[in-house]
Amino acid sequence: MKTLRLSRDLPNWEVLTLALIRFILTPHGFRKSFQRTELMRQKNLDFLEMYTTELFKHKYNPQAMEQTLQSTLQTMRDKGYVTFLGAESYQLSPKGLQLLEKEEIRQVANQLTIGIRALEGGYPSGS
Repeated sequence: MKTLRLSRDLPNWEVLTLALIRFILTPHGFRKSFQRTELMRQKNLDFLEMYTTELFKHKYNPQAMEQTLQSTLQTMRDKGYVTFLGAESYQLSPKGLQLLEKEEIRQVANQLTIGIRALEGGYPSGS
């Protein structure tokens, strides 16, 4: 079975990670830096697991969501999309900022926003 592609230019996990970064950075005015812990919040991981299971029905349920997300973040750092600032802090590079404006990133980010907000009722604030 052919793998569903979210983007012509980017691997699926980079699209998902960029969409999650966009979700984190945009609710209260845009900022360029974020913490690894913001990405790894349980509600984000839970929604990504549901989203990827639904999206890639032919694949098994992701067993190592946090490790996959961390590995993708490192790959994005190596490609120059993000810069590691130390102490689990990252900043989007100009190249990373451009990617956040791609239509496919915006679409996935909108889906993540809807899904994660729907899950938030089951999580205490700040989780």
